[in-house]
Amino acid sequence: MLRVDLNMARKPLLVTSLPPRMSRLASNGEDIGSMYQKSCIDSWRAASFRPVSINSSSEDYPHSVSKISLQRDARAVTGRPHVFFQDMLAAAVKESEGRPFAITNSDILLAAGTDLSDRVSSLRRGQVLFSRRIDIDEVSSKDGLAWQYGYDFFAVHPDDIMGLSTGMIFGAPWWDHFFPLMLHFSGCRIDQIDPHQFRHLKHEDRWDWDVWEKLGCRFMAELKASRHDVDSEWHLTEAIAAFDCELSVDPTPISRAGLPDNLDVVPQLHSVSDANLTYLDKVSIRRQRLRSFLGRLSWWRNA
Repeated sequence: MLRVDLNMARKPLLVTSLPPRMSRLASNGEDIGSMYQKSCIDSWRAASFRPVSINSSSEDYPHSVSKISLQRDARAVTGRPHVFFQDMLAAAVKESEGRPFAITNSDILLAAGTDLSDRVSSLRRGQVLFSRRIDIDEVSSKDGLAWQYGYDFFAVHPDDIMGLSTGMIFGAPWWDHFFPLMLHFSGCRIDQIDPHQFRHLKHEDRWDWDVWEKLGCRFMAELKASRHDVDSEWHLTEAIAAFDCELSVDPTPISRAGLPDNLDVVPQLHSVSDANLTYLDKVSIRRQRLRSFLGRLSWWRNA
C-alpha cells in the first residue's frame, strides 16, 4: 500500500475542475457524458498524472478524483459555481509542494504512450508548456481539427506563478488567453506543444456572450494595468490601443467602468482575441521551429 502511495506522489499533479455531471451526445443521440468524463479521468491517470479537482465547496462532487474545496466561487458572475483562477492557482501551488504541475479543462482526453508527464516533471523555472486541443466527433477518434480560439492544457513551475493576481475565472472565457500572455510577459519561455495529445469530444457551444464580453473587458483592464509592452510588430498592440478608455480592475471582474454605455465593445474584443492568439502562437511556436532548425544544423555539422 505504501508503494502505491509513493508511486502516486511521484506523478506530476494535474489540476482541473470537474463538474458534478457532464452531458455529451453520441452520434446516435445517446447522452454519454458520464462515460466520457470517466474516460477523461482514466486517460489522465494512464498518462501518469495525479489528478486533483478544485471546486466550490457548494458544489456536488460524485467523482473518484481527489477534491480541494474553495469557499469562494464565481456564481455571481457566471451563474455557476466556477472557481476564480487565482484561487485555483494558489491551491495548486500548495498541493504541488514545489514541483511542476499541469492544468487542463475537465473534458480533455490525454493521449496514451507519450512522454508528457516526464516533460511536465522536468520543467524548470521559467519554462511553460501549453497547447490547443483536437476536436473529435467520436470518443474513439484519433484525428480531428485543432481548436483555433483558445488553449486547453498548461504546465508550469509553481515559482513562476507566485503572486499572480487576476479576476479571471476557470472554465469561463478569457482565462486561457490571459495566462500564457502574463507568463510570457513575466519572462517565461512559453512553448506550444503538439495538440494531438489533447482530444476533446465536440459539443454545442455553451457560451454566455454577456459573460464573454464582461470578462473580455476584465482581460483588457488587467492587460493595461500590467503595463507590459507588446512588440510593436504585432497587431495586438493596435488592438489594445483601440480600447481608448480607462478600465477599472477593482473590485469586480465584470466591470465596464470607464467605458461609455453606448460603446459596443464586442468587435474590439474579437480583434483583441484574434490578435492575442496570433501573438501567442508566434512567440511560442517560432522558438520550437528555431530549436528544430538548430538541431538539424548541429546534426548536419557533426555528420
